[in-house]
Amino acid sequence: MKTIVAALCITLLAGCGFHLRQSIDLPTSVQPLALAMDEQHSPLAEALRHRLSINGVKLAKNDIAAYLLKVNNEEASDRTRSLDAFARVAEREFFHRADLSLTAKDGTRLFGPVTLQTSQIVVNDPSDPVSEQSEADLVRNELAQDLAREIIWQLQRWAEQP
Repeated sequence: MKTIVAALCITLLAGCGFHLRQSIDLPTSVQPLALAMDEQHSPLAEALRHRLSINGVKLAKNDIAAYLLKVNNEEASDRTRSLDAFARVAEREFFHRADLSLTAKDGTRLFGPVTLQTSQIVVNDPSDPVSEQSEADLVRNELAQDLAREIIWQLQRWAEQP
């Protein structure tokens, strides 16, 4: 009986599209890599450097690196998505976007520019304005992490192209 239940659970998980997140294996052909960002100390910059190091990518200075990953026009914003019956914010939508491109050491653009964006909708509790700000900060940090992951995946797709 336990075997049947376990098999059913596995089938349901596979059928719904669930899969474990795996590490990204970037080929050594994209290393050493230099990272150029408009905002060197933004949450996205820190998250991206962390993700690159986790995936074994060696970061180098521009004069040593074989490739340059440029991340420009980073923008984190939010907007009111809906109002409640008392004209208070009921839902907010948060965005984090950036343009990226990959260039060779000689300045030749190999890929990009490509704009990547992450977003999340948050239901607001108008009776608790203190938690609203802390939740907004948390969502912005999560979006920076998600965007860093998207940039790594985009870099992997570029590295796998002939």
